[in-house]
Formats: sequence, C-alpha cells, structure tokens
Amino acid sequence: MPCGRRLTPVHGCGHPGRVDELDGVLARGGGVALVRDLTAAGLHPNDLRAARRTGRIVRVRHGAYADASLWQRLTPSERHAHLVRTVLAGLTPPAVASHTSAAIIHGLPV
Repeated sequence: MPCGRRLTPVHGCGHPGRVDELDGVLARGGGVALVRDLTAAGLHPNDLRAARRTGRIVRVRHGAYADASLWQRLTPSERHAHLVRTVLAGLTPPAVASHTSAAIIHGLPV
C-alpha cells in the first residue's frame, strides 16, 4: 500500500504527507473541522488516524476534529461553542442552537 498520502512517514516511506491540507481545513474552520470537509480536501481516514496518533488533532465529537494545541488552550465555554458549531454544521438548515448553547455561541455570560 503506498504511503504518500499519510501525514507521517510510515514504514520508512519518507513522504511528507498531507499536513498542508489538514492545516488549511482546520484554519478555515477556526481550528475545528468536520470529517466531510477533511475528506473533501483530499485527506484519507488513515491521515486522520495518523494525526490523532501523533497528537496533532483530537476528536471532539463523532465526525469532528480539532487542532490539539488550540483545543488545549480553550476555556470550557469556548470548547462548548466549537462543539455547538460542529453539530449545527452537520444538521440540515435551518438548525439553531437554543438555551445555554445559544447564549455561549453569542458570547453571553452563563
């Protein structure tokens, strides 16, 4: 199996992988990305596994990943806001947040 699509060299292959694509999708999503966006950018599930294994990304919910260093710096409210946005992005519009989640994504104190 060719390893040129992996984020990290595997079995001595030495290819640099898809780090640029991963960084680009994460940057466009404010540090969080849905799997569908990552795969649309050309990343393979094996790339995501490799990035998780090396600590580059963390799984924040089913179908969503975050830049690990960003996620560690976020407050609980900021993490909640990112989670709400990933859930809303996966739903059919016009999905909305309510109650505490709406307050958090609008920056209100809770």
